[in-house]
Amino acid sequence: MAFNEEWGHRTRGTYWLIRTWIYYILILAITVILVVPVEQFFRHGLNANSWSYFLNYLGTVIGSYGQIVVKYYVYYLPQSMINDLDVFHAIPFVPYLTLPLARIVIPYSNPHNMMPQLQGTARKATLQDIKSWDTDLTKGFMIVLGMLKGKFLKLTSTLSVMAFAPPGTGKTSAVVIPTITECDEVSMIVHDPKPEVADFTSGYRSIKGITFTLNWGAEDDEEAGIYHPSWNPLSPDAVPPSGPERDLYVDSMIAILIEEPKGGADPHWVNAGRGALSGMIQYIISKTERARANDYFSHRLKDNSFDSEDARILDGYYAKMDDALADGARQLLQEGKITADNYVPVGTWQDIPKNWIGHEACIPMMIDWLTESQNNVNREIEERAKQGDQMAKMADGMKEVLTRSLKEARRFGYSAITITSFTKLAGTPDKERGSIFSTVTTNLNIFTNSAVRARTSHSDFHFKDLRGMIDPRDGKMKPVTIYISVDQVHAMALAPITGIFMELMSMFLIANKPGKEYKGNKVGPYPTLFVVDEFPVLPKMDAVIRGPDIGRGQKVSYLLIAQDMNQIIHKYSKEQVETMFSSTAAKIVLRQNNDETAKRFSEMIGKGTYEIDSIKKHHKSVLKIDMNETQLKKEPLYKPHKILTLDPKKQIIIYEGKTKHPIEADKPSHYAVASIRKKCFDDNCSGPPPAPPLPPFLVEKHKKMQIKNAGGG
Repeated sequence: MAFNEEWGHRTRGTYWLIRTWIYYILILAITVILVVPVEQFFRHGLNANSWSYFLNYLGTVIGSYGQIVVKYYVYYLPQSMINDLDVFHAIPFVPYLTLPLARIVIPYSNPHNMMPQLQGTARKATLQDIKSWDTDLTKGFMIVLGMLKGKFLKLTSTLSVMAFAPPGTGKTSAVVIPTITECDEVSMIVHDPKPEVADFTSGYRSIKGITFTLNWGAEDDEEAGIYHPSWNPLSPDAVPPSGPERDLYVDSMIAILIEEPKGGADPHWVNAGRGALSGMIQYIISKTERARANDYFSHRLKDNSFDSEDARILDGYYAKMDDALADGARQLLQEGKITADNYVPVGTWQDIPKNWIGHEACIPMMIDWLTESQNNVNREIEERAKQGDQMAKMADGMKEVLTRSLKEARRFGYSAITITSFTKLAGTPDKERGSIFSTVTTNLNIFTNSAVRARTSHSDFHFKDLRGMIDPRDGKMKPVTIYISVDQVHAMALAPITGIFMELMSMFLIANKPGKEYKGNKVGPYPTLFVVDEFPVLPKMDAVIRGPDIGRGQKVSYLLIAQDMNQIIHKYSKEQVETMFSSTAAKIVLRQNNDETAKRFSEMIGKGTYEIDSIKKHHKSVLKIDMNETQLKKEPLYKPHKILTLDPKKQIIIYEGKTKHPIEADKPSHYAVASIRKKCFDDNCSGPPPAPPLPPFLVEKHKKMQIKNAGGG
């Protein structure tokens, strides 16, 4: 039954009281009837005679339609008390003693507020309220919002949440860890900025599925048997096919690597740097694709295993090339006369350092390619100068690199973006071009670090694995958990890589929901959750702006955790913050330190109605009668000061559509909740120890890739 907001709770409370009093009266009547034979049991004990008395009594009650009970209390009981009063005569009066108690207990137990909400409708939600909502949070599976009366409150679908918790309020213990340990059927990407969460929870998650712990700045320790997973954003399994999707993919990377100018600075150098980097990344992707394809076709032709499917694919490469020899080879191919001797290459490893030949594209390779190309050109210029070429002194080495690369790109049919970018750069004055490349190289410096090169040169897992991965231990598909645990000392420098990972992973998962076919195979069934603690310290990401809005239908959720509103606004515009705010289904608010944040949530929740007792004197004839009058007043349910001084064991949950009825939940701190504590590993918990960073079944493959990257294979 629907009720209006102002009177609805009172009406529900009235119905509850009527039902409860009816139940009480029925129980009282039954008790009054049964207490008569109970007195006899106390007097004579449980025996055949008393049992016979009980059965005869019930028969008489039914036969007289209860009149015998009335006669007992009106005639028989008083007469018996006059003749021979004893303690057993008190037993029939016991049911009536519950009347004054019921008068107190029943109204007090009423779960509904009987006061009409005429001044304001804000009030705290009860567990009964929550169970009556369209989305019963006690039956959810995604993100632990808090606890109420011993029950976890979780989302019932793949919606998203924002949490606001200053340092020291326990957000890791009360929000992050419970979500990780209590959402078993969900894959997760966890930003672990301290880091500590992986140590606490990876052991448990490795039992439920497969875990990876990424640390961009960590190097393998073979002696200790510790291997760190790698992820390459330019891996063929990650990069979309050539076309608009690939262009968007690369642009998303670049937007994080080269951030927007701050403080109203001139965007020219940022835009120019992004354009140059886009051309370079597209170049190295196209170059390695075609060079590896060339190796494949050459091998197939030499060992006579070249088939019709190979011919079809090779024809596509030839069709994109701007080369007369390729046109002739294509004619031979279509006539079925292509051989190893008349085959025309579709790619080249020229200017790629030896240790990278045959490898998939990656940013460290791109940096080495640029260095190698410059060195090769500079050596040629020096040689020309030694031979007396006066023009060599005026040579523009970088322009020569770009010109040669441009010629190669046109010949083999590389990305149109590469051709446009390199053409523009080659025509740019050398000093301006130098400033543009300075913008690029400055933002790529982190990829010159030896550990980062190792961690980003290949992939031990792929985007699709977040939808589920086969566990070789039992052959079953299970959820995957990826922790990004970077030492705080290096966190700022490595943040762009984390940002790229989050952004590109989000794009893939939103485009490929559970069960969708990807590259000929269906992805797994699992929803995915991004747990992004301290997300404002990462580069600005479109994933956290748009992801919560479009992720629900694609089975992608986001738990975005910040200290307060000001911290977010420092990184994102007010419009972007409002987009996040409106597209997240729930807000978790822990005790705040920021006045503006407290005020924002106080106003969002709104005002409730409160009673004030005031005494007024009324005159009736010669008598003065003091009478209590109840007044109603409007006040914020949570004043800003109350949010600033919130009980450290509580957290406020504001759920969409129920903002006027916030939940004041208990903090499910991992050390205080037994079911969580036994899943965690630390000095106070008894859970399984941390899982190795890289699953053992992937170590051998990982080692082979590392050897190859080092030039050993």
